[in-house]
Amino acid sequence: MIEHYDIQQYGTCFAPEVLDPSALHPDDYLEAQRAAAAAEEQRRAAQRQATGRIDFVKSASQPNLGASRPSTEEALAAAQARAAAVAARVAAMGPGYAAARR
Repeated sequence: MIEHYDIQQYGTCFAPEVLDPSALHPDDYLEAQRAAAAAEEQRRAAQRQATGRIDFVKSASQPNLGASRPSTEEALAAAQARAAAVAARVAAMGPGYAAARR
């Protein structure tokens, strides 16, 4: 249908100076990206089969993945301490504080 009616499949509302889809490199289209990903997956599968090893790649998006985190008990204790501090501040305001604010 696209070819029959001569529809511009990758059109845009932007001016050509801002974004020109016809000027994109062929490797920038989804089909090329999928083909490159499939080729990389085949390469890795062949490498795993040949060496019997698995490649582990550290993620750049989660740099602190190995950093220590507080235990559940420590986190719960900290949350309870914060809640107690807030409750103490509210109690110090006096019983008529909430009624006066309405």
